[in-house]
Amino acid sequence: METNLGQNKLDGELSDMFQKLSKLETVDFSLNKLSGKLPQSFANLTSLKKLHLQENRFKGDINVLRNLPIDDLNIEDNQFEGWIPNELKEIDSLLTGGGNDWSTETAPPPPPGVKYGRKSGGSNQEEGLKHSVSSRVMSFNDTEFANKLNAKRTTSTRAATEFELSDLQTATANFAPGNLLGEGSIGRVYRAKYPDGRTLAVKKIDSTLFDSGKSEGLTAIVMSVSKIRHQNIAELVGYCSEQGHNMLVYECFRNGSLHEFLHLSDCFSKPLTWNTRVRIALGTARAVEYLHEACSPSVMHKNIKSSNILLDADLNPRLSDYGLSKFYTRTSQNLGEGYNAPEAKNPDAYTPKSDVYSFGVVMLELLTGRVPFDGEKPRPERSLVRWATPQLHDIDALSNIADPALHGLYPPKSLSRFADIIALCVQVEPEFRPPMSEVVQALVRMVQRSSMKLKDDLRAHDEYDF
Repeated sequence: METNLGQNKLDGELSDMFQKLSKLETVDFSLNKLSGKLPQSFANLTSLKKLHLQENRFKGDINVLRNLPIDDLNIEDNQFEGWIPNELKEIDSLLTGGGNDWSTETAPPPPPGVKYGRKSGGSNQEEGLKHSVSSRVMSFNDTEFANKLNAKRTTSTRAATEFELSDLQTATANFAPGNLLGEGSIGRVYRAKYPDGRTLAVKKIDSTLFDSGKSEGLTAIVMSVSKIRHQNIAELVGYCSEQGHNMLVYECFRNGSLHEFLHLSDCFSKPLTWNTRVRIALGTARAVEYLHEACSPSVMHKNIKSSNILLDADLNPRLSDYGLSKFYTRTSQNLGEGYNAPEAKNPDAYTPKSDVYSFGVVMLELLTGRVPFDGEKPRPERSLVRWATPQLHDIDALSNIADPALHGLYPPKSLSRFADIIALCVQVEPEFRPPMSEVVQALVRMVQRSSMKLKDDLRAHDEYDF
């Protein structure tokens, strides 16, 4: 039995309601805004193998978990404190980093008379959730929550809204140049402003990319993309297919793209701190991992670049332009120069490892602050990959190629480990590149070893006087 309520916009505290759920083997409350201490009835989850609570606001200790048969525990990016019980340190898949504040001193023994991990008794009915877990979108009563707990994991879908062409024309001032956000190989993206204050991004897809100008293909894309939901992926809001116009409507983010932040920021803007850059890399890696390994069928992005990594108000990354790979095989250049893996010259040779290469180039941008290809540089320095790769394993050289905007404010070991991951991603031969799941784990280990608190990194903008 399993429950997956990950990324459901839940907030509030979990009530002590798990007394009679001893058959649960998987519990996933990740990527929400849940807070408070872990309920003591967690100790009754005596069949629990997998527990994912990452990226919430849980606090207190985790002693209630110490005797559970967990072999996959992820509690990173919360506000836990105290000690990690020795029993949990033996778990094969254990992620505890991020914003947690663990003590480095020797853990004390459990208080006399306290036993974790086994509890008997309780009523014959499951206790529901009473005003403890709420959502900005919905509220669960006891029965609804129990049904959620007993449901098998399913793909969560959200119907995309069908926009009228006239409404989009009004919101974009008839697709005025002043509202142009960007232009790619398959179309242009415009800002759409609405009277209620909403701002959306409208991607106009070149009509010649559809067979005989027909728009049936857009419906298939919308159905596919609507199933994709992840914390680090820009959400599809809706679409429009009218009078030969084919458009996709997405969230619009106030901070624009990573490309703009790294390469187009003016002298008055504050540069991205090292912690923020690592967080952007990790979030983007998780998004690509989700596309490659959680989606069925697997989704190859085929257009990973810094201009397709959007930044929200807190500088969290949101990968965009996903689910459109069918168009890229028909275009001569889907990626900006410098992002393409060597094998991508042949569309039939493109694999998920080609996405890994492009992601490695983005990591190089985060490390160096340089664009992937700069024709104004001396010939040996024009290609970022060719210029930087020989220096990635040289600690002294790394400090020279690091983005000057960082002003040296980074842990040298963290910089070195970051460079090691890049070197793996941009291997010439695709079979030597790691899958995205391994890239994610490598970044997570890097964060844990560096004791980086990624949720606190925005404060560094005010701590450093650039």
